[in-house]
Amino acid sequence: MLAVNGIYEQGKLQEDVPFTKPVKVIVTFLEEVQPKKLDLNQFSFAES
Repeated sequence: MLAVNGIYEQGKLQEDVPFTKPVKVIVTFLEEVQPKKLDLNQFSFAES
């Protein structure tokens, strides 16, 4: 198995791949995730 990492845009990968014949592929869509900021107001450090 060979892994190719790239961005698929407008019907093709942005970089060339080393295949000349059709091959089976698995495609994973990675969502862009915005980092969440920690809100200290949501925490209580008082003892129960």
